[in-house]
Amino acid sequence: MHWHELGRTRSELVAPDFALRSGTGEMISRMQFRQRTHLVLFFVPRDAAQTLAAQLRALDASRGRFDEVSAHAFAIADVPAGAHAFAWLLADPGGAVRASYAALFPEGHEPGADEPFAVVLDRYGAPWYAGHGALDDAAIDEALTKLWAIEYDCPE
Repeated sequence: MHWHELGRTRSELVAPDFALRSGTGEMISRMQFRQRTHLVLFFVPRDAAQTLAAQLRALDASRGRFDEVSAHAFAIADVPAGAHAFAWLLADPGGAVRASYAALFPEGHEPGADEPFAVVLDRYGAPWYAGHGALDDAAIDEALTKLWAIEYDCPE
């Protein structure tokens, strides 16, 4: 995954809010985590069923590692609400949330329509890092490293 640092270059930026349904039927929003935990949002392309299944397994296996750094991680995909049973997967029918987060990338570095990407937010909703490329175990490890950097720079 190729990462871009946003935290220092666009410090006034706040990530868009969203309200998406999880596989357990719960509505999840960015604001419900504000001032409590960091967020990592992994955006999975619509036609990447294999990637999505692998990403969900990897996220589930990494749950404890995200807890260690006071973070939650979610996969977000353009799937119909109720079409899955995974608490880590948020349905983004139509891809509006995906589009709003892709706009956080520096100009000229936006991910393609079918490219996976991730955004790392601090507990105040500020995007610190955005990366695009393969969503795999290495991407999860890199996101966790970014979270530790945020904790070091902004421990409160």
